[in-house]
This record gives sequence, structure tokens and C-alpha cells, in this order.
Amino acid sequence: MVSETFPGAINRKVIRPLYEKVKEKELLDFDTWDAIIKEWQEGSVAAFDAEEARFDFTGVTVPEWQRLNNLFLGQGATYRACALYTCGQWNMFHMLTLNPPETGARSGELMVSVVASIRRFMKHFFGCVNCRDHFLAENTIEAVKKIKDAEDKPLALRRWLWEQHNSVNKRLRHPIWPKPEHCPTCGSEGAWEMVEVDKWLGNTFGYRDVVVPLAKPQVTAPLSTAAALRREVKKETEAPATEQVETAAETAEEAEEDAAVEKSTPKPTGPVLLEPKGGDEYRPKDAELGIKNAANTKELVADTKAEPKDGLQGVTAPPVTLFAWYILPVAAVGGYLLFVRSRRSKQKAYRQVPRK
Repeated sequence: MVSETFPGAINRKVIRPLYEKVKEKELLDFDTWDAIIKEWQEGSVAAFDAEEARFDFTGVTVPEWQRLNNLFLGQGATYRACALYTCGQWNMFHMLTLNPPETGARSGELMVSVVASIRRFMKHFFGCVNCRDHFLAENTIEAVKKIKDAEDKPLALRRWLWEQHNSVNKRLRHPIWPKPEHCPTCGSEGAWEMVEVDKWLGNTFGYRDVVVPLAKPQVTAPLSTAAALRREVKKETEAPATEQVETAAETAEEAEEDAAVEKSTPKPTGPVLLEPKGGDEYRPKDAELGIKNAANTKELVADTKAEPKDGLQGVTAPPVTLFAWYILPVAAVGGYLLFVRSRRSKQKAYRQVPRK
């Protein structure tokens, strides 16, 4: 019931998991309840923030109470507007009778469950035994039936609790409320202006949420189905093969055209003089003049696949003498430095001459 009538739509969603945890329990002792409530309190801030993140508060002014994410935290007695527990309890009861105030949000069944829940709470959980007995004596099961049969159940519910509150105030010799300084138009005991009293109750205990638009979800590309992925892979694999076939056909056509041109073109019988490159002083090379030159025709690349001959003298390695000219001086210098270092590291032996 509290998860449906507590002020604030986000607060009601935060309270809902607490109800889900205890609704199936037939027996709820203090230790179990204490553990459940502490665990719920610890996660209430994160739950509030997660729900609040669904809305876009840009340019929207909301009352402070609507964005209190730590409302359900507290160690022991923590009050924002009251000095005692009973004050907070009465405020809680009045809020349950008036929230949510939006039109059509309060069904007749919900109104009946509010009065029934208040009676059960006073009967089983209120600490003051005398207070409990007085309350139950004045609010028998007939009070529940009266609200159930009322034509305007929300109006009957809030007036019922207001009357009960003033009945307790009279018994405890507390002031009847609302006081004239709080509501000058409400009248006084014996001459109440009930329309004004109803307005004052609604303005005091009714919490109307400021409507906040939902945040626009980020637009993401839809996930491809398995069939779509298979089609894409098939296109990618078939496209190169098609391109290769087309390229081969084009190459064959070009080769045929080149062959036809070559047949129709007479071949030169003498040396071919190419166009000079580099200016008037340029002298054509032998190859450009068609002159054979051993330097141009000799294969200069070593055959790396041939079998090596005579070890390092084979075609795959330069002569040993070439290595010797580089290795020997380096080895000599290295040996000399090693010798000098070893000499320095040895301790010099001194001959001790006996004193006379």
C-alpha cells in the first residue's frame, strides 16, 4: 500500500522492491525485518538515481522533495520537519490518504486498503499500548466499512483521518488543528468550513509531481540478424571472384589487340635510335643503340639455389680473405683490451723489507 501512495513517482518505485521482499513472508521477526530494511536502505540511493536518469530535467523546475535521493537513509531518529516520532507518524498517515493526488490515480480499493493498513499498523506495531487501545476502540472494523460504502471514497478517507487526529489531540489536550494562524478560512471547532479544510489538507499533505519528459534514448543501428550476416559474407566472398573473371576477360581482349597491332606494324631491320634523354649533350647508351655489351648481358645476381662449393668459397658467401681483413684487427684490439683490463684487476705483489 505504501508503494502505491507514498509521495513521488520515483519514491514509489524505490519502495516497491521492499514490498516484494516481505509480501510472501508469513512470519517476520524483528531481526529479519531489520536486516531487510538495512539492505534496502543501502541500495535506495542507487535505485533512485537509476530511475531518475530515465528523465530529462533540462529546463524543468521541480520542487526539492522530488529529487531527494537520500530520503530513506538515516541512522535512528532522523526528522526533517518533526521533532517526535508521533509527529512523523501522523504526517505519514495523512500523506497516505492524499497521495498520489493526480486525477484517476486513486481507486476505491486503494482507499479502503489505506484505512485498513493504518488500523493494522496501530494494532500490531505501535509502541504505546494505551494509545493503541484508544485508537482501536474508536476505529472498529465499521470505520473500514464506512469508507468502503462512501460515494466519494478519497474525500471520506482524508476527513476520517483528520477527525481521528483531532480526537487524539483533544484526549491529550493538544491544540485542535488546523490552527487559525495556519488556515484563517478553515473555521474552528464546532464551526468548520469543510471545503476550506479539504483544501488545506490537500495543500499541506498532497504532493503533486511535476511532469518531467523521458530522456530520448540514443539511436543505435539495429543488430544484424544471423541471416543478414551470412548474406553480407556471401557477397564479400563472391565479389572478388566475379572481379577476377572480369579482369581476366579484359586482359585477354587487350592481349589480342596488342597482337593485332604488332602484326600490322613492320619490324625495324637496323638499330633503333631512341629519343635522347637529358639534353643535347646526352650520349645514347649501348643498349639503346642495340649494341651488345657483356656488362649488360651477364647475369650479375648470384644463384642462391645452387649447391655451395668449397665451404665459404661457394657462391653463397664471399671469400674468407675478405672476412679475415675485418675480423683479425677487431679480434686483436679486443684481445689487447681484455689483457690490459686483466692486468689492472690483479693486485700487485709487494716485497716487504724488514726494518732494521
